[in-house]
Amino acid sequence: MESKDTVDVRALLTRLSGDRNVKVVDTKVPFDSTVVLNDISLSVPHHKEDAIFSNDAFYRDNVRRGNTIIEVGDKVLFGRRGLKKFFDLLHEYIIFNLGEKSGMRLKTVEKNLFHVIFDDISKAFERGNAVSIYKLVKANGENAQISYVPQANAWLIASKNVSLLARRAEDIPEYTKGGMSRFQFATLIAESWFNVIKDFTPEKLEELKTELSGKTIVGEYIGHPEHQHLIRYDKTTIHFFAAVDPASNDTCIPPAAAYAMFEKLGLPCVQKEDCGIFKSFKALNKYLLELWDRISSDEIATSEEGSVLYFAETSSVEGRDNFGDRVLVLAKVKTLEYRLFRKIREKVKNILGAKKISTKRSLNKFIMEARELCEESKPPKSIGYYVKVAEAAFNYATTHHIPVGYVSNQFRDFLDEVLKRVGDEDPGDDNLDRHRRRGKKQSGNRNTDEDEDDEEEEEDEEE
Repeated sequence: MESKDTVDVRALLTRLSGDRNVKVVDTKVPFDSTVVLNDISLSVPHHKEDAIFSNDAFYRDNVRRGNTIIEVGDKVLFGRRGLKKFFDLLHEYIIFNLGEKSGMRLKTVEKNLFHVIFDDISKAFERGNAVSIYKLVKANGENAQISYVPQANAWLIASKNVSLLARRAEDIPEYTKGGMSRFQFATLIAESWFNVIKDFTPEKLEELKTELSGKTIVGEYIGHPEHQHLIRYDKTTIHFFAAVDPASNDTCIPPAAAYAMFEKLGLPCVQKEDCGIFKSFKALNKYLLELWDRISSDEIATSEEGSVLYFAETSSVEGRDNFGDRVLVLAKVKTLEYRLFRKIREKVKNILGAKKISTKRSLNKFIMEARELCEESKPPKSIGYYVKVAEAAFNYATTHHIPVGYVSNQFRDFLDEVLKRVGDEDPGDDNLDRHRRRGKKQSGNRNTDEDEDDEEEEEDEEE
C-alpha cells in the first residue's frame, strides 16, 4: 500500500534553490571537498510557516522537518529526509467531525489544517479500507536524524536544519573550527550517535549501515545538562521514533516496521502504543475525543510533551502484521501541563528580555490564557496552582536577576527552583478573579497586541 513515487532529486534541488520561500545552505565536507551537503528549510518567519504549509502541498511534501540533498561528484541524491510537518489536532476538529457543531470558529489557517489532517483519512474510508492509530510519546528535546551514505562511506547526522557527514567521531571537531556555531546541535547529536554505536560489533555495525543506506531514522536528542527544556532526562542519548524512505512521498514507513527495525538493531526508542483499527470515520473520531482528553489531562512527568498520533491506512484487518500499512498523516496533542509551563517560560523570557513586560501584566495575561486553554479539558492540578507557579517564577526571575539565556536553555533547572518555593499544595481556583482584578489595576487599558505569541513554536527551533 506504500506510495513509491519517484523523486527527481536533481530537479528538486534546482527548484528549491530558486524558491524565495526556501533557504538552501551548502557545506563542503571537511574531509572530502568533492562532497557538498545542501540543507533545506523554509526561509520565512516562524509564524508564517503554517500558512505556507496549509496552502501548498508541494512545501508539505518537499520541505520537511529535515532535508539534505548531497552532491557527490556528478551525482545528486537524498542524504536524509525527515517527517512531513505535522500539526496540532484541535479539539474543535473532533467535535466538528462528530456533528456536534455546524461550523468551526477558527482562523483560516486552522481550517485549512483541518483538511490537511483529515482529508486523506476520509478518503481511506471511502476506499473501503480501515485506519489504524498509533500513539507515540512526544519527547522534549532536539530533533535528530541519522542516515548512512555509502557513496561517501560516512554517516549523515543532523539536527532539524543542519547536517554534517562523519566517518568516525574524530571528524566531528572539523565542523566547529573557526567558531561555526551553526553546527552546535548537529555536533552534539553526532557525539551522542557515536556513543550509541561505540560498542557495536563489526558485524552489527555493517548491518546498521546496510539498514540505514537509503533510509533516515528520526529521533529526539535528550538529556544534555545545558539543554533541558521542560522534561528532565538523566541520560544524554537519542530516542528514535520514526524511519523515512526518501524515495517515497509518504511521510514515513509504518510504525510497526520502524520499531521492528529499532528492536533488531538495538536502538533506543520512545514509547509506542497501538490504539487499534477503526472501520468508520465516526468510530475513529469518537475514540479521538476520549484520547484527546486523556493526553491533555496527563502530567508531563508521565506523558512528557504529549503524543504524536500516526494515522495509517490498512486494507487487511484480520491477521495483519502492520508492515503493509500506509501512513497517511501525523498530528500532535500536547499535555495541558506542558503548554502551561511553556507559557510561563516564554513570559519569564519576555519579562527579562528586551520587551520588559511587567510581572503583573504577565500574570494577568497568563490567567486569561490558562482559562481559555483549559476550557475543553482539565490539567492534573487546578489552574490556581499554575498561576501560583507563574507568580513565583516571575518574582524569582526578577529578584534574583536570572539571565534570559539561562531560562531559554536550562528552563528545567529554573523551574525546579521555582517549584521548591511553591510546594505541593494546590490552592484551587478561588483566588483567580482577585489576581485578575489586581492585574487590571496595574496594567490599565494598555493594548496587549504587542505581547508575546509565546506557546506554539517547537522546542527545536534554535537554529
